[in-house]
Amino acid sequence: MQEDKRKKPSITFLQLYLTFLKIGATTFGGGYAMVPMIQREIVEEKGWIEEEEFLDSIALTNSLPGPLATNCAVFTGYRLKGFIGVAVATLGVITPSLVIILLLAAFLMNLNENPIVLKAFNGLRPAVAGLIGYSLVKMAKTNGFTPFNLVMSFLVFLAVCFLRVSPIWAILVSATVGFLLHRYPVLRGGAER
Repeated sequence: MQEDKRKKPSITFLQLYLTFLKIGATTFGGGYAMVPMIQREIVEEKGWIEEEEFLDSIALTNSLPGPLATNCAVFTGYRLKGFIGVAVATLGVITPSLVIILLLAAFLMNLNENPIVLKAFNGLRPAVAGLIGYSLVKMAKTNGFTPFNLVMSFLVFLAVCFLRVSPIWAILVSATVGFLLHRYPVLRGGAER
């Protein structure tokens, strides 16, 4: 296996843990709602990972089984601190959820029937949808609004939503098309390298 030649920022395991603890504790709505927070923390504020590499990590972690935020923590932890970094970042991002679930299970078994809690969750849904939309627009701006990107996104959307194509097949076909267009520029009308 080749050694990673990219410069790794000098961070401690405690910094890595606390960053992902903050992400896990301050976001609500699952992995997609966490993407803007993760991006702001590790790309924009701390500069641990470049924007392009972050977008690649999101594409990769979306195609893997498991929660997006946890997969992103795994990627970041490994990129920054190797296998121990994986454990530290993952532990950081899951600690808040684990504590909350244990507390809910222990003390609030009938919480899902409480009208105040139901109203709070109904109020959170639009906020979560907004965070997901923000993430989508930010990634689209970074990747560029090329005709190919727009057409490919629309076709995948149609295939998954209306033709009931499995998301796994959509990801595999999209990855194959992207690879072929990158590998053989003549397919997209560009000059051969």
